[in-house]
Amino acid sequence: MSILCQILVVLDTSRHTFHFRAGTSKLGDAKNASVILERNSKLDKADQVAVIEEKLSYLLLALENYAKALIKSDKHDLKMYRWISLWFANTEEKSVNQMVEKFVQTIPDHKFVGLLYQLCARMVTNKDSKFPILLKYIITKCAKKHPYHTLPIILALANSDADEKVYNFSFIFFQFYYIFSFVFSIF
Repeated sequence: MSILCQILVVLDTSRHTFHFRAGTSKLGDAKNASVILERNSKLDKADQVAVIEEKLSYLLLALENYAKALIKSDKHDLKMYRWISLWFANTEEKSVNQMVEKFVQTIPDHKFVGLLYQLCARMVTNKDSKFPILLKYIITKCAKKHPYHTLPIILALANSDADEKVYNFSFIFFQFYYIFSFVFSIF
């Protein structure tokens, strides 16, 4: 037999356990390592879930406190950027959207005016989330009370492809003119 295939069985009479050695490994080592690894994996997953839940609770607390500061005074208006940033970074979280919905009606609309470009740029048609509904509410609220700030942005986005239509028409017209003049220059 080769050295790799030999397995030595050693009886440890003081502990009453069998140890199989192939090199340096033992019989129960792999099984014990597997059990320990599985146990540690479960603990790590539980810790990960706890950290994610803690992060979400701190996020909700931050959103709530920023919103309360925005409602109470005009001294903290620059915090509006941070509030919107936290919301945009977590648009898929239902609890975040619920928190925003809770406070968006009470935050004065003039505080959203400086962020209209960012808000309008995020307009989406995804109906599965509360995010577009809240965004539409904010933009509509601003459009009613601040039309001179809101409507030019909305109109610019609504007509953003108008240049391409004009370009495509002029490009087609130019090609037609070029071909037409080429055909008549032959005659």
